[in-house]
Amino acid sequence: MNLMPAAYALSLVEYARQQQIDLLKATGISEAELHEGGYIASSLYPRLMSAYDAQSADPGWSFRFGSKLGMGAHGAVGVMALSAATLGEGFALLARYLRTRTPFLTAWIVRTEETFTFELTHVSEMQAVQERASELMSMVILDLIASAIGRRDVSCHWYFPYDAPAWADEYRQYLPGRITFGGNTCRITMATSLADTPSLLRDDSLREAAERRSRVTLNTLFADSEVEDVRLVFRSAFEKRIREETPVTPIPRVEEVAETLGVSPRTLMRRLKRAETNLQTVKDSVMRYQVTELIRRGHYTASEIAGRLGYENPGNFTRACKRMFGLTPQALVARMKASPEDFET
Repeated sequence: MNLMPAAYALSLVEYARQQQIDLLKATGISEAELHEGGYIASSLYPRLMSAYDAQSADPGWSFRFGSKLGMGAHGAVGVMALSAATLGEGFALLARYLRTRTPFLTAWIVRTEETFTFELTHVSEMQAVQERASELMSMVILDLIASAIGRRDVSCHWYFPYDAPAWADEYRQYLPGRITFGGNTCRITMATSLADTPSLLRDDSLREAAERRSRVTLNTLFADSEVEDVRLVFRSAFEKRIREETPVTPIPRVEEVAETLGVSPRTLMRRLKRAETNLQTVKDSVMRYQVTELIRRGHYTASEIAGRLGYENPGNFTRACKRMFGLTPQALVARMKASPEDFET
């Protein structure tokens, strides 16, 4: 069971009360569930968000709620991101440790000489409220930018993985720069020079202390955190290929994965062995998710999915599907249409 800090749920419940909305009554969640132990099952949070959405007449409530939280509400992860040396380093730390606060989000960085992108995807349990979750996270991102460089009116490009909602004007009211709907992931892209801006709140000692605390939390909540890091490297590459009009991003080999994580290939393999797994198994776990997600979207043929995921030879993709699912790609599509609940991620 995934866990997340209860503070987010408690904050939302209190915010709702101020708007004369009783989320506990609407969801049947008890106060005791939210106060016991400091952590809650992450599945409770989308239930609360859905209930708020159903009862609120305010279409932009998630922006307003998100603006009240700010980076300081995100525990050691927020402190660490705010005290980083540069804005980009703050984003990189946020990407690495975000899952200790919100396990339904996966984040990573895509950096080139010209552009810097902070990218997010939601797990399937958040799909019903992904607009609200994305809006909340966009306010977190904006607060990090404003705190680090002292202004909000930055030149950037926001992407959201859904069609423009009826309240799209709220996005333009709160978010600076360009806004695009209908992509594959939630992300913000800015100039690399902006990401390299020194942070006004830089504090190396504070960052190091916050990172030590976050690392302990990560290892406590995710016993295989080093394996999760490898998954993120593969997932970043797959997601980038899926977005590209003509896929060109290579799927990383052991050397590239190790370089990304700042270790030697031998150290990487030793860590995976210690976690009782190997690089192919980790890659397959990410591939399994990507295959099922692409089939769910319904926009791709089996051969197109193969190409998106790096298989030039359809026969190799068929063998991979048989290894991961025990089915050919065509049989997998048919099975998912007949019994989608068997493939929940």
